[in-house]
Amino acid sequence: MNKKRFVWSFITLGFMVLMLLVAKPINSFANESVSKAMEDKINKNVVEFISTEKTFFDLQGADFEAELVRELYHTDDSVLAYYYQVKENGVLKGFVLASAKENIDFILEYGQFPDNVDTKYADVLLQNVDKKAYFLGLDFILFANNKVEIAKLVEQEKEEAIEKAIENGESVEVIQEIRNTKPGVDLEEMEYSFKSNINSISLNNTVPDEYSLSITRIWQRAQHVANPNSSCGPASGAMIANYYGQVRGFNVRTTPYYANVGTFINHLYFDMNSLPIGTNSFSFLNGLTLHLNHDVNQWEGVRNGEPTFANVINAINKHYPVAYVTRLGNGEDYHWRVIKGYKKPQGQVIYKDSDGGESNYGDLVATWSLIQNQITTVYFRMK
Repeated sequence: MNKKRFVWSFITLGFMVLMLLVAKPINSFANESVSKAMEDKINKNVVEFISTEKTFFDLQGADFEAELVRELYHTDDSVLAYYYQVKENGVLKGFVLASAKENIDFILEYGQFPDNVDTKYADVLLQNVDKKAYFLGLDFILFANNKVEIAKLVEQEKEEAIEKAIENGESVEVIQEIRNTKPGVDLEEMEYSFKSNINSISLNNTVPDEYSLSITRIWQRAQHVANPNSSCGPASGAMIANYYGQVRGFNVRTTPYYANVGTFINHLYFDMNSLPIGTNSFSFLNGLTLHLNHDVNQWEGVRNGEPTFANVINAINKHYPVAYVTRLGNGEDYHWRVIKGYKKPQGQVIYKDSDGGESNYGDLVATWSLIQNQITTVYFRMK
């Protein structure tokens, strides 16, 4: 679906010795609710985090830059997070979204930029610099002057989503899901989740701390795609089908059967009964179940309107990729992604995004608490 997507540097010398240079905030909002000491702590944390994830960001040497782009706000007008670009020798390698809140984990999101193009937030954050950038969840940023104005915009988003769903003949269940959605980041829920993700998840002791499936990203706007603006569901379904057929070796029709990615996506668009508004979770489940069973009737889908981190971990450990859709009213009208893995101690999921540019094929990592109350998940298993 169409998205609303809208210098800090250091040198490492010797063994874990860091030298931080002072950076100016890019606009007048940066210091409204975060102290200088807290900003210094955040920058130090980001630098140390990147140092431990050099392989993930494909950093070759000891020198790299964590360049501060802009701060993001919570709906209460406090600074919620800072967005950084990770660079090496001036080449863009990835991003880090660091929390400005001491009571929640300091890394909210991070990811790769394999083609040196920022496919995340930088483009919109460098626009509308005369207003505050409010972070309302994964890939959901709105601009406003204050909390009163942003509250009105959020409510407007939700009402427009309900109207759109009604106009497109969505079911009562789908419309009710939208009504129950509360756009925005719940700080209390995030604080609880960070504590519980490590210690209170109902999982046996054999579950690894980190696990990831071999999922190859498919772009929803690839050549020959008939409906590029609304093919995120079919593209995500194609990722899952390719995994089961090409990686796991099941008798499932994959991209080569349809000659090219675009034709495969178009086939799934038909199977899923997708609409210009996108693909709801019921249609995604029914459509991909139909596709997986074209040759051997052995697959069934599992839908969860209130997924937990434990649900995702259990599915991934059974080698079931987990597709998830952001419900209407959350800034990502029916946008689908595929969760391919998790990091249990950090409470994070690893995913592939079907949109965000042709080059957006790297791994992306997000804190589960950013999305858990705004999504529906679907995975597929053998009967």
